[in-house]
Amino acid sequence: MNRRSFLTISASSLALPVLGSARDRKFDATRSPELYEWRQYQILPGAGKKRFETFIKDAALPAWNRFGISPVGVFKPVIGSDSLNLYILLVHNSIHSVMSLENALANDAEYLSAGQDILQSGVDNPAILQMNSWLLTAFSHYPRVQKPAFHQLTDRIYELRIYKSPTEMALDRKIAMFNQGSTIDLFQKLNLHAIFYGKTVIGHQQPSLIYMMAFRNLEDREASWKRFGRSSEWELLRKDDRFIDSVSSTSKLILCPTEYSQI
Repeated sequence: MNRRSFLTISASSLALPVLGSARDRKFDATRSPELYEWRQYQILPGAGKKRFETFIKDAALPAWNRFGISPVGVFKPVIGSDSLNLYILLVHNSIHSVMSLENALANDAEYLSAGQDILQSGVDNPAILQMNSWLLTAFSHYPRVQKPAFHQLTDRIYELRIYKSPTEMALDRKIAMFNQGSTIDLFQKLNLHAIFYGKTVIGHQQPSLIYMMAFRNLEDREASWKRFGRSSEWELLRKDDRFIDSVSSTSKLILCPTEYSQI
């Protein structure tokens, strides 16, 4: 296999940025909901971890921004057995954006040059163990990614929540609880800062929804959820017959941003 073919295949398999121009991502209810690609990279320890993070920071992230993917979130687990994982949030404006990313990378000379240390890695020197991804569609009541006002605080943390439902109809009812049931509005009223809400359309653990919250620090997270749990509005919502038994299991992940994360 020649070098050009190898670079093309490597770029396609990592599948990072997309075609398109930079766009204004401010809230606009007239635009279609965004699509979110949530990625989990399992990284090798030691030098491999540093190499891959350098690749993301110096090659992939600038390429995403060139192709209109902004802001890009890059996160690490705060605690737990997944400490070697790296999580990335990519925001797409359309399904065309999702589908065109392979060709975008394969024809981006700047990306191929800046990322050659990782893109040319062989089986004896792999960059990562594996990558898992989920494709989500944003909720109608919150169709745009929203950065918190405190996104520059160095000790800020993020919480990713996954709600699994027993059936698609049950999931639709849970999503309605966020939209028409005003859970999203209650979060905003109580100053809980959501980054995004999305329904899983591709990926495992389906049917499910995923959303991310931002907090100034761990203490702010604890106080915020207590405030929410004690609110009279939430007490009424959780007892509403329309939404009971819509979730079969929940899981959460506490994350911190890398120094180069844009969220």
